[in-house]
Amino acid sequence: MTLRQYLECLVCEKTTLLRIQIGYRDVEEIDFECKECNNPIHCELHLDQENVRILGLRDIMGAAQLFPADIEEYDFVVNHSADFAQDARHSEDPLMSSFIAASVRGGLSEDFMERAHREVVFDERVRTEGSTIKRLIRNYQTANWAHFESAVQGYLPPPQHRPPDFSLDRQIDRNYALYMALEQFIAPLVTCESHVETIQDLFAWVYSVGANHSTEFNKFLAEISADGYLIRAQSDGLRLYERTIDIAGDLRQVLAEWDPNKPDDVDRPGLRVTGKVRFDDIKTAFSDSFELLSRGLTLVTAIENIEMRGNHDLYAPHPRLGKKFHPLTMRQFHESANGPKAHVPKSKFGRAIAGALDSRLRNGVGHYTARLDPASGLLHYPKDKSGKVELTMEYPSFLLRITRSLFRVHQLNHLVKILFALKLLMEQRAGATASMAP
Repeated sequence: MTLRQYLECLVCEKTTLLRIQIGYRDVEEIDFECKECNNPIHCELHLDQENVRILGLRDIMGAAQLFPADIEEYDFVVNHSADFAQDARHSEDPLMSSFIAASVRGGLSEDFMERAHREVVFDERVRTEGSTIKRLIRNYQTANWAHFESAVQGYLPPPQHRPPDFSLDRQIDRNYALYMALEQFIAPLVTCESHVETIQDLFAWVYSVGANHSTEFNKFLAEISADGYLIRAQSDGLRLYERTIDIAGDLRQVLAEWDPNKPDDVDRPGLRVTGKVRFDDIKTAFSDSFELLSRGLTLVTAIENIEMRGNHDLYAPHPRLGKKFHPLTMRQFHESANGPKAHVPKSKFGRAIAGALDSRLRNGVGHYTARLDPASGLLHYPKDKSGKVELTMEYPSFLLRITRSLFRVHQLNHLVKILFALKLLMEQRAGATASMAP
């Protein structure tokens, strides 16, 4: 259903026909600029979903509401949908629905309907469970175990389906509970056949390397624990879940375009998003996810080194740069520039993580001056630090790249979970051995 409302700009007195695609929230924030004078206009659409009633526009700023009896003609059309990106060709079409345009792109297939359903479920979880997940994460990080236990209980399976001797008094079980909660929360964004296969293959790979090279693998675990790599990777990964909750509203409109079975399908030419944009938060999320994935390659490539060369410190020359990028230890790799790291991984999992890394885009967005043009819907960013050449990208394509990065961060967090569990098991065995010593 599409609601037609008329707003007269308080600056230039031009009239905009605002066509709002009705969603499922009771309150929907709407922000746009007058197409005549660029005056910012804000309003909220209030609905009573339970009783199927439209309560109307409220909190209007920058414009005055006109009513159909007062309207003879209008100057501009703004189509707003919080749930679907818009085809730029129809952005001013007074008859086209964002849902219809999206369904045409998706072919009204089962895949499209599933993606649209994912967006609804994820938005609902963020709104109803987001604060609980943040509280759970912070209590875990501060070792506030009583409050961690109260927050995580709702995400645990029934007692009969939990691991034997499960107890939240033990760190290994807290680790299990933490990541089970996060997996359930983020499921609408990530769960698919390829994700399940990736995590199953990851478990099998890590345990195989650990079993076949136990002495060197234990050295690796000891080093990443002692040097803080593992705890920092966990802390940074958990912070990205919190940031995902904060920017979820901006990601809503592209989730119907997102297919986790095809995470690298991120280009959407000709699409636009509407509504309030937290561009600074979005840029920060993209930069943080890039940094985390790059640092995470330290763990991935070290395991590859054990598997291929029997030593977690033994790196081959860079496949493109040769000896110009040839770390002699895991520590050197970790401390090296991030740009060349994406070409180092050889494993299937490592290549998947590296595939989400775009150094040019990260530098353009994170280090240099990037800007979003609301009129064109294009992201502008410099090609390099000189700033002489400017590149552009449709903003929905950028949002899909962030979604892919967060997807890969979640998978990298599975590796961190596995390594933490192995570290804790190694410590338990060491403690048991020490207790039996005469």
